[in-house]
Amino acid sequence: MMGRRGALRTEPPAPLLFEGESMQAKMLLRTKRSVESRLAVALAVVAVAVAIAFAFTGMALAEPNQQPKTTHELQGRENCLTCHPVGGGVKPSPANHASYSNATCLGCHPVGGAAPAAAAKPPAQPTTPPAEPSRPASPAAQAPAPSPPATAQPPDPLEQLGGETSKPVPPAPAPAPSCIDCHKNPGLSMALGNGDKLSLTVNEADMNQSVHQGKLSCTDCHSRITGVPHKKVQFSSKREYSIAQYEACKRCHFANYTKTLDSMHYKVMASGNQNAPLCTDCHGYHSVSIPNEPRTKISLSCGKCHTDVYETYSKSVHGAALMNGGSADVPVCTDCHGAHVIRDTSSASFRNNTPEMCAKCHSDATMMGKYGLSPNVFKTYAQDFHGATVSLTKRQSGDSWTAKAVCSDCHGVHNIKSFKNEEPAQVRQDVMVACQKCHSDTSNNFPEAWMGHYQLSLEKTPLPFLVRSFYWVMIPFMLVGLLLHIVVDLWRIARNR
Repeated sequence: MMGRRGALRTEPPAPLLFEGESMQAKMLLRTKRSVESRLAVALAVVAVAVAIAFAFTGMALAEPNQQPKTTHELQGRENCLTCHPVGGGVKPSPANHASYSNATCLGCHPVGGAAPAAAAKPPAQPTTPPAEPSRPASPAAQAPAPSPPATAQPPDPLEQLGGETSKPVPPAPAPAPSCIDCHKNPGLSMALGNGDKLSLTVNEADMNQSVHQGKLSCTDCHSRITGVPHKKVQFSSKREYSIAQYEACKRCHFANYTKTLDSMHYKVMASGNQNAPLCTDCHGYHSVSIPNEPRTKISLSCGKCHTDVYETYSKSVHGAALMNGGSADVPVCTDCHGAHVIRDTSSASFRNNTPEMCAKCHSDATMMGKYGLSPNVFKTYAQDFHGATVSLTKRQSGDSWTAKAVCSDCHGVHNIKSFKNEEPAQVRQDVMVACQKCHSDTSNNFPEAWMGHYQLSLEKTPLPFLVRSFYWVMIPFMLVGLLLHIVVDLWRIARNR
């Protein structure tokens, strides 16, 4: 009994252990088969997707006509990216088309509008078989056949066989479209905030004559234009648009632009006056030309704003010579006031530099010889009391004001006139009036003490000339006698010792 119980107790564990191992193996096998089936399904799905992708890609490459067609002819619009730039324009192209060429655009988007007419083809040759050599030819057949026109093309073999002909020869490409194609149309304008209309029509002839022709494109100055149609801009007036646009000049002419920042014109604009001249007011915008050709154009440009000054200047000896004969010797506005750095005429430095400014021309002996004027006017002025005082003040401090007379105090500024054709009595009267500006007690004989800007001579000023000659002889004689007296006295002292 004990043995049986022990056997009963020891035999069951073995079968239980084997059954547990069998269940675990079955579960692992099922899991393995499930994973393998899922991987197979996934691989099949990926293979089908890749096959479908390749199929669609092949269809797209094999049939480009499935892409959207262009709805207009290409004549005059061969550059697609002009109107269809990346990121803007008419039906803008996506950003990933940025590197596409014009040929690529036409490869995927064929012309869908009316195609240009194909080149005319000559009529097909007759298909009658040639005559046999043994049969004599008729006189008509012996006549030479007329030669085809020079422009005729040989017949297309496919056309003779009834098949499809070759592609038509495209016409010669037209010039690429440009801004002027639209802006040369009259009546093109833009509404402004104050109700005015800013004309956008550009004169093509003016553009072709500009100094910028062939050097700048439209968008070099109009940098806000980035696509077609243009982005709308808001300006309240034409002047506001000009002020916003003129700074485009500094991109190329930076040195001259910085000079204008020290000009009186810029100071006036900074004070709030928008009528101060800009670059485009003097030089123009679309028809920019050389500013000094002809030279009269300089003063005419200044006269647009300084009307009264221009009227006075045109009647002066300088202005009349310029306007009537176009003389290159007389000064224009920029010779005295500067071109880009317009100086303040009320400043002390401008007043102190006036004599040297006039001397640029009036000290030129060759130039003054043409008009019978003395080239020593600056020299004689610098030697008298007025000129010596102004020169001393300028050396001590160029910004110190002096009331001593300069050239413009006596001769005028814009109303300078010639004294050559006036009577001596009138000249003395004019001199007296000029002197009375500072010397209020001037009498009628006061101008007689002024010898003008001429150097002393026996013909013009005999008495002062003789007095000066006397001193030229007397002073050296006295100095030589004094030195001789000192030498003799020293010799006597040494001799007595």
